[in-house]
Amino acid sequence: MLNVCGARENNLKRIDVEFPLGLFICITGVSGSGKSTLLEEIVYRSLMRHIYNSRSSVGKCDAIHGLEHVDRVINIDQSPIGRTPRSNPITYIDAFSVVRNLFAMVPSSREGVTSLPSMTNIIFMVPTSSTYLCSFPSSHKT
Repeated sequence: MLNVCGARENNLKRIDVEFPLGLFICITGVSGSGKSTLLEEIVYRSLMRHIYNSRSSVGKCDAIHGLEHVDRVINIDQSPIGRTPRSNPITYIDAFSVVRNLFAMVPSSREGVTSLPSMTNIIFMVPTSSTYLCSFPSSHKT
């Protein structure tokens, strides 16, 4: 488990969050709710600092527990490569197929939801024994 305690950067108001490791999870929320801040400025930068001795500043929080359980972290920017938002790095590595297949196995996928949200950033955190994918939907209309 990766625990963020007292996150208070930008729109985050001293929230506590637990990220289970070794599972596929998705962070969602309305535009401006703090998804990017939580994942990029707090979790990603903390892991970069812990694993790779990065000097980038970390978003405000009281503590993060469980960093020792993650061996690697990769942040893939999903900004469009060309003129269309459908042309981005994640389409080239075919990761959406894995996401679609996982989504198809969930009962709610048969309840009228016809598409997955557009994703602008994907952060891979790799624990010692398994891969963990964390993603969040775009706040931009596509």
